[in-house]
Amino acid sequence: MTDLPAYVLVGLRILLAAALYAFLGAALILIWRDLKHTAVQQAEKQPPQLQLHPQGSEMAEAVLVFSQALLIGREVSCEVCLADETVSSSHARLWHSHGQWWVEDLGSRNGTFLNDGRLDTPAILAPGDVLRCGKARFLVDLQTVE
Repeated sequence: MTDLPAYVLVGLRILLAAALYAFLGAALILIWRDLKHTAVQQAEKQPPQLQLHPQGSEMAEAVLVFSQALLIGREVSCEVCLADETVSSSHARLWHSHGQWWVEDLGSRNGTFLNDGRLDTPAILAPGDVLRCGKARFLVDLQTVE
């Protein structure tokens, strides 16, 4: 086999390096597009519909939640407004994140309870849970929306 001149070998090395970088760039672009597409699909996915069924209070109808978050309290700006002196102005917050419904106490005077346990940190809601804000009690129901 004949020896190739040095400039041809350098040219071949440069060509191979360029091909390798083009391949890596194309692979990264495809991975980025796939991640972006998956994120858009997750964002468009409907959360399970949250229903709060009042137990033993003046509210007779279940509360259907159509948004990603809601506030429970006495303030008229709260999505679930309760005329109960044991409920704080902004008592608790419920929100949907990472495929689950969460609840947290907002520093209420009488506390927020989930299944008779006082909430000190945010907690995940599950079907059949009992949420209590002051004297108001709600049975939690989650239904997937299709």
